[in-house]
Amino acid sequence: MREVTFNKNLEVIKNNLLKIKAEFDRWVERWEEVTKNFAKLNGNISQLNTTHHKIH
Repeated sequence: MREVTFNKNLEVIKNNLLKIKAEFDRWVERWEEVTKNFAKLNGNISQLNTTHHKIH
């Protein structure tokens, strides 16, 4: 009986860890997308500053 309960608890823990992993994977994807967009925005700002200084 103890072993059955232990195995059920292990299954619950395993399922919870898989859910956490899925959320973390999603977070990593979103973080990478944000950093990519930020780098692009930073490049665009730099280009605008160059053009602004040329015009000014």
